[in-house]
Amino acid sequence: MGTFLEKHCSRYGKVFKSHLFGSPTIVSCDHELNTFILQNEGKLFQSSYPKPVLDILGKLSIMLVSGDLHRKLRSIAVSFISVSRTKPDFLHYVEKLSTSVMESWKAHQEVSFYKEAKKFTLYVMLKYVLDIEPEDPLAPKILEDFLTFMKGFVSIPVYVPGTPYAKAVKARARLSSTLKEIIKEREKREVGHVKGDFLDEIMQKGNLSDEERVSVALDILLAGYETTSGLLGLVVYFIAQSPSVLQQLKEEHQALRRRKKDGEPLSLEDYKEMEFTSNVISESLRCGNLVKFVHRKALQDVEFKEFLIPAGWKVLPILSSPHLDPSLHNNPSQFDPSRWADSDQAISKKVSPFGGGLRLCPGTDLAKVETALFLHHLVLNYRWKTKVDESPISCPYLDFNRDLLLKIEPIENRSVESVGKSCLLLQFTDKRFQPVHDLTIGVEFGARMVTIDGRPIKLQIWDTAGQESFRSITRSYYRGAAGALLVYDITRRETFNHLASWLEDARQHANPNMTIMLIGNKCDLAHRRAISKEEGEQFAKENGLLFLEASARTAQNVEEAFIRTAAKILQKIQEGVFDVSNESSGIKVGYGRPQGPSGSRDGTVAQSGACCG
Repeated sequence: MGTFLEKHCSRYGKVFKSHLFGSPTIVSCDHELNTFILQNEGKLFQSSYPKPVLDILGKLSIMLVSGDLHRKLRSIAVSFISVSRTKPDFLHYVEKLSTSVMESWKAHQEVSFYKEAKKFTLYVMLKYVLDIEPEDPLAPKILEDFLTFMKGFVSIPVYVPGTPYAKAVKARARLSSTLKEIIKEREKREVGHVKGDFLDEIMQKGNLSDEERVSVALDILLAGYETTSGLLGLVVYFIAQSPSVLQQLKEEHQALRRRKKDGEPLSLEDYKEMEFTSNVISESLRCGNLVKFVHRKALQDVEFKEFLIPAGWKVLPILSSPHLDPSLHNNPSQFDPSRWADSDQAISKKVSPFGGGLRLCPGTDLAKVETALFLHHLVLNYRWKTKVDESPISCPYLDFNRDLLLKIEPIENRSVESVGKSCLLLQFTDKRFQPVHDLTIGVEFGARMVTIDGRPIKLQIWDTAGQESFRSITRSYYRGAAGALLVYDITRRETFNHLASWLEDARQHANPNMTIMLIGNKCDLAHRRAISKEEGEQFAKENGLLFLEASARTAQNVEEAFIRTAAKILQKIQEGVFDVSNESSGIKVGYGRPQGPSGSRDGTVAQSGACCG
C-alpha cells in the first residue's frame, strides 16, 4: 500500500484529510466510501486530474471530460471493444502475435518481459484501431511515443526542453499529428473502400469532430496498451513466485490443447473454459493493484456516514487499499487464485482494480481476453524465473524494478514433457511427490537398496531427459543398463505415440537382454484418460515388455514397478542370461558393500537406468 498510506491509516484511520496535488484532499482507503464515490460520478463527484495529466491526455480525453460528452465518447469506445473481443479474427490475431513473440524469444536466455508486453499489447491495438501491422515503420515510432507519453503523467508540469513533462507533451502532439494524417488519407480514398477498423467506424459517425476522433482513438490505444501490458506483467510475476499455481495453469492449458486439432486456433468458447486462468488473472489484479487510485473532486458538500467532504475538495479513493484489507480478505497478502473459485463471486464486489461506475476502464474485458490467450502459449512454450530483487512498483502507474527481466527456457518438445519420469523416481527413492518438477537436463541419478528373495539389491537409476536435444547424451547410458522403465502419460495420446521411437532407441543401443517395464503414469487422472489400460497392455505384449499403470502422485504401483523390474533382472542373472563379469551388463556382484536391510554384506548392484520418456 505504501509507507505514506500505511502510516496515515494507522494514525488517523482509513479516511483522513491531507494536502496533495496542491489542494486540500480527502484520502479514502475505505471500501464502502470508495464504492460510494465511484458510483456517484457526475452527481456528487467529478473527475479532477492534475495539470500534467490534463496537458498530456488533452482536454477531450474520456478520462477528463464529463456529462453528455463523456457518455458519447465512452459509448463509442465501449461498443467497439465489446464487439472486437468476441470476433474470431481478433482472437486469431492476438494468438498469431502471441506465437510470433514466443518464436522471437527462442534465441534468448533472458527477456525484459514488461517491455515485450507493452510492444505486444500496443501492436494488437494498432492493428484493430488503425490497421497498422507491426512491420509498418509507423508501429515502433508510435510505441516509442507512448512510452514517452506515460512517463510524463507524474512529472513536474514545467515546460523545459528535455524534461519528462516536455517530452510527453511533444509525444502527445506527434501522436495527434500522426492520427490526423491517417484520417486525411482515408478521407481521400474511394467511396466504399473501408478497412473495417475502429478509425473507419468513428469516421462514419457524423457527430464527431476530427479532434474528438483523434482523442477517442488515442484513448482506445492507451486503454488497450497500458491496461493489458500491466495485467500481463502482474500475472507473469505472481505465477513465477507460485510454482503450484503455474503447474495448475499448465494443466488447464495442456488439457485445452489436447481437445484441439493441430494448428486449430483458440475460440471464444475456449476462453470461457479457462476457469483457473480467469481466477489467476483476477487474483493478480487484486494483489498487484494495476490502478492505485483515481482523482475526483466533490461538487457539493457530501456526507457519508460520519464523514463530511467539503465542496471543491479533492477526493482520492485508494482502490488498492481494500484489496489488501484483512477485514475483507483472508490472508490478503497471499497470492491465492482459489479464493475466486466460489461460484457466487462475492469477492468480486470487494475488488475494483479498474475503477468503477461511469468511468470503469473500457479496456477491462479486452485485457483479460488478450492475457488469457497470451498465457496459453507462454505456459506451453516456456519456463521462466524472475530475478530475486524483482517486484512490481507504483509510480503511481505500474512498473517493475528491472522491466520484469525473466530468465527463460523453451520447452523444446511438449509431447514428451512432464510424463512424470522424475516424479516416479523421487516417489521410489524418497517416498514423496513433488508437484512441480523442472524438466530433466541430460541425466540425473537416484539409488535405493531393496530386498528381493532375501538378497540385498542396490538399484542405481538413471533418469534421462525426454527432450529430443538430449537424445545423443542419454543413448550412451543405455549401454550400461540392465533394465529400463519406459514411461508415458495416460492422459496424453502423443506420449503414447512416441513409445515405439523410444523403444527402438533403447533396443538399438542397449544390452539385448535388457528388461523393459512399460509404465502408464498418472493413473490417478483416469477421468482424463486418453489411452486405455488395454492399449498399454497390448503394446507391452506385442513388444515383450512388462506392464503396469502407476501414479507418482499417489504412489500407486510405483514400488511394484521398480521391484518387478529388479526381480526380472535378478531372475536373468540366476538363469545365466547376463555375464556378470562383464561391466557392460549393468550388473555388479560384490562383497564389503554397505549392509542391506537383511544385514548381509554381499550384494548385487543392478543399474536399472534409462527412465525413458
